[in-house]
Amino acid sequence: MKTLAEEKVKESPTTEVRVRRATILDLKELLELLEAHCLEWDAEGFPFDEAERIRFAAYVVSLLASPTAWILVAMDGEQMVGCGVMELQSRPVGLPRLWMLGEAWYVRPSSRGQQVGRQLYDAGYQVAHAAGAEQFVVRVKPERQAVWERQGYQVATVELRKAIAPERTPDG
Repeated sequence: MKTLAEEKVKESPTTEVRVRRATILDLKELLELLEAHCLEWDAEGFPFDEAERIRFAAYVVSLLASPTAWILVAMDGEQMVGCGVMELQSRPVGLPRLWMLGEAWYVRPSSRGQQVGRQLYDAGYQVAHAAGAEQFVVRVKPERQAVWERQGYQVATVELRKAIAPERTPDG
């Protein structure tokens, strides 16, 4: 017999996905997911014309080839349903000396609410630990901050943006 507290707990449905490191063979589907992430993150900041797509693809290929970057993908069968990009960062002074920066966390809308993001995060944390990182730093939208705080994250900095206006001549 369930206690009252147990009856009130509504568990999220879970999709069992396989999380693995992306390869160059994943590029087409990975680019689709990352572009969707970018457009959801900041639609005005990512005008994806053809030239921009080529530059973006080259950047993703460089991450796939980097020994200090990991792109994780969540696979539900043969379909890629989520991803996360992580890069190992270091500095010669200050603490931490070595940390993993995680960003571009994205789960397809049809797979949200099924713990896919949590599975990506867990895998990312394990990669960061295995790489010797002292901290796992994530970059997230303000409305997702509480989700990460529930996982033990604390606000370390706040990143603010302001567009730089095009140069104007002295005449105006």
